[in-house]
Amino acid sequence: QDKKKNQKSYLLKMTRFLTLSGVLALVFLTAQSHSYYLPGVEQKLYAPNDALTVHASKLSSDTTQIPYEYFSLNYCHPEHDMNRYSEENYGMALSGIVLERSAYLLSFSERDKCQYLCPKKNKKGDIELFKWYIERKYRVNFIMDNMPAIEYDQVKSRALQKGIPVGHHTTAGYHVMNHYGIRVRYHKESAVDPLDDDDNLNPEFRYSVIGLYIIALPVHYGIEKSREEVLETCTKLFSDQFLPSEVSQYLNTENLDKEMHYTYHVTYIPTDITWKERWAEYLQSDEDQGYIHWLSILNSCMVVIFLTGIVAHILSRTLNRDIATYNSVPTDEEFEDQSGWKQLQGDVFRPPRRSMLLSALVGNGAHLLAMAMITVILAGVGVLSPARRGAMLTSIIYMFVLTSNVAGFVSARFYKMMNGPKWFKTTILTALGYTGVLFGVFFLLNFVLYLEGSSGNVSFVNLLTLLCLWFLVSTPFTFLGSLLGYKRQQIENPCKINKIPRPVPQQKWYLRSKFTIFAGGLLPFGSIFIELYFIMSSMWGAKLYYMFGLLFLVVVIMIFTCAEISIVICYFQLCKEDYRWWWRSFLTAGATGVYLFGYSVLYFFFSWETTRLSSTLLFFGYMSLASITLFVITGTVGFVATYIFVRQIYQLVKFD
Repeated sequence: QDKKKNQKSYLLKMTRFLTLSGVLALVFLTAQSHSYYLPGVEQKLYAPNDALTVHASKLSSDTTQIPYEYFSLNYCHPEHDMNRYSEENYGMALSGIVLERSAYLLSFSERDKCQYLCPKKNKKGDIELFKWYIERKYRVNFIMDNMPAIEYDQVKSRALQKGIPVGHHTTAGYHVMNHYGIRVRYHKESAVDPLDDDDNLNPEFRYSVIGLYIIALPVHYGIEKSREEVLETCTKLFSDQFLPSEVSQYLNTENLDKEMHYTYHVTYIPTDITWKERWAEYLQSDEDQGYIHWLSILNSCMVVIFLTGIVAHILSRTLNRDIATYNSVPTDEEFEDQSGWKQLQGDVFRPPRRSMLLSALVGNGAHLLAMAMITVILAGVGVLSPARRGAMLTSIIYMFVLTSNVAGFVSARFYKMMNGPKWFKTTILTALGYTGVLFGVFFLLNFVLYLEGSSGNVSFVNLLTLLCLWFLVSTPFTFLGSLLGYKRQQIENPCKINKIPRPVPQQKWYLRSKFTIFAGGLLPFGSIFIELYFIMSSMWGAKLYYMFGLLFLVVVIMIFTCAEISIVICYFQLCKEDYRWWWRSFLTAGATGVYLFGYSVLYFFFSWETTRLSSTLLFFGYMSLASITLFVITGTVGFVATYIFVRQIYQLVKFD
């Protein structure tokens, strides 16, 4: 006993030390984070002569998913030294987003006329690099006043997608987009009529940027042309009277080994859309997408209603009848014929095998669920808006760290309830198990990006900061939660455990674990798979996902579905006198993560156009992490719901 007391005293002191160091590290990192700026928080107003700087974040492709720096191609540099901006927040740092100032410098006072950027003569290596980027459909991601540039189709008069193509490939050869028709939508502040004539700009007025649209064109200006000749040709082409059919004859470029001139012209379009509403047009979905979103909600609700009806029938009729029968005084014949879930009172709470692993998984699941719900709620109320680039990832990281005590507390409570003696090892497994897999895969994928020379690889300093958050903040918080959980009184189950385990009868095929786990995960996945398509398109495509309110509703529906399907399968299992429900309840709902990985495989083969090994590793690496995370969350929901159900029904029965 003295040895145990000394061990507990030592562990208590160590936990306090780790917690104190974690708090100090968190304070330090929070102080450092004040240097990061969350874009989109403050409105920026421009005078007529103020410069509108266009930044380039990266070159990206839906085909390869490997980003590169903007100036990896032979583009025009700014007149002064290239100003490479540091990451604006920690989420952008982990995403590998670095803003670079491009050569495009706009002003409200200079409009509707061609501007000459620079001449560029490409070497053989530059030509091959341009071809490589064009073949893989790379796009330039421009940003102005925190608004991403959208490719604009002049013929159809509508926006296409985020990013501007590097070029395109036809039978005539490769064509680089060397002319940009830039359209800046703006709102005049402190004006009576924001749509009045702005030909004579009033220096007293201030303007806010509402949107940035770019028409990208490949234009051949000829060989050995002077700056004045190029501007004269550009002015003729892109005057207000030009027609698309007249421009098309100038769009046939020659080989890239000749000198290429870069030009642009800017058009400013007034709008009555205010600065606070400027993201609405970017995120506006068409009617078909809105219909599909609501169809997803309706589909999920039907699944929940179906399962709720089954659970209600079990609770209101079947279960009440069973309890009434079990609580009545049986006759001799009834006593001999007794069977069902009451006969398991001495084994139903028998601790399962690998109780330490199960407790750690449940603790991690509760931790992830708390983090996910807080993040989705913040996004749903608009705190994590698309204007705050990197804010979503930053919020996820900090919420994960700050809620780590939930993992330790929940795992400790369940492991103590299972009479587990090795609480210290359980806490270590909770703190380092899931998180270790998460960071291990992330570091491996970051190494792949490093080998590819991608701008998306995370720097050593940021990786070190991530490790500090893990070891100095998250781990001590997990130990603190575990200590609080073990200090509380042990959860007492309503039934005592027999010394000798009861033999489990032979089960029919549809009640065996393989089939129930396979069937159980299908319904929760069915409640989210339609919305999952839009999430996948946002992760691996150029689309923006913004319907966080609907996402929150879908997550809630999925949670109810996991809980109900686990309860239903557990009840049928107990009726057949199979008391091994602990792991089965976790795996039944957790199979949703397995279905997610299967869905990602189908998405890869039918929606992706890549044969690169590095891109394949990135896709399956990140989708594996997403599947494992969903497996842990849904498994925890199913397990906790089933435990509450089993505990409640055995409390209602009288035992001798």
